[in-house]
Formats: sequence, structure tokens, C-alpha cells
Amino acid sequence: MASDWLFWVETLANGGEINYIDEVLGKYRKHDSNVTSKRVFKNYFDHIKSSIIILMRYPKYFKEVIFRYYFALKYLITTKVFDYFRGC
Repeated sequence: MASDWLFWVETLANGGEINYIDEVLGKYRKHDSNVTSKRVFKNYFDHIKSSIIILMRYPKYFKEVIFRYYFALKYLITTKVFDYFRGC
């Protein structure tokens, strides 16, 4: 999830372009036992790491990136994920 975000930012920053294809290219079924369902905390941690990388490389986008960083961090704090890891 977040790694994709970093990929798209890097693509655009290096002169690439993103286009829209108006057709179904793949389908997937999401359910409680999906790998991504079990990794929700890891996805948010990845998002925070990507935000830090983008802030270091592209400080001119501080306002936009810090906005997303804040929401990822807020989610982790409100779900008490830090309490979980403290017990490890």
C-alpha cells in the first residue's frame, strides 16, 4: 500500500507519467483471512516510513506529506498498537 505510494511519487519526480486505463485489468476478493487484512498495522508503519523518505527527498511537499503522515500516526495511536508492541 504505502510502498505503492512511494513508487508513484518517485515515478513522477523522475519525469515519468501516470495514465488512467478505463477497463478492469484484474479482480481480487477481499476477506478476513487475506494476508493484507492481517497486516493492517504493518501497512500503516510502511506508510509512515514512506512519508519520511518523501519528506527527506522532496521537502517542498512537506504540507501534503505531513497531512498523510499525521493520519497514519493517529490511526496507530488510537488503535493502541504501541501498547501491543510494548508487551513484546
